[in-house]
Amino acid sequence: MPLGLGPFLDQIVTLLLLIAAAIGGIHLYKKTVNPSQPAQVQAAPSAAPARSAFSAEEMLRERYARGEIDRAHYLEMLQNLKAQSSGGSPKVIGTLSAQEIVRERYARGEINRTQFQEIMGDLRGDKQ
Repeated sequence: MPLGLGPFLDQIVTLLLLIAAAIGGIHLYKKTVNPSQPAQVQAAPSAAPARSAFSAEEMLRERYARGEIDRAHYLEMLQNLKAQSSGGSPKVIGTLSAQEIVRERYARGEINRTQFQEIMGDLRGDKQ
């Protein structure tokens, strides 16, 4: 199929288009067969509801190890988790308590310290 660029340039452009189509096809195949890491990370919290009692602290350690949070933030969050873990009987929802769910959300960085303390107080039935 001549492109009107001359015999030599037509062959080069056609070859480049074929290479681009092949690379695009390989990329699309890999993306569909093996999804990227962020999609798997987003699915992980709902995929594994049964966790140990120390999972919030473990998530926090992992975030610190990956460099998502600095040392000061890690120590502050760890102290908050430990302070809120004592006292009150947990209200169980399925295999996780409501308090453990909130602790995990805090460890993942989904809620800030104020929200964490407020929700934990509400779950324990503290009056304001």
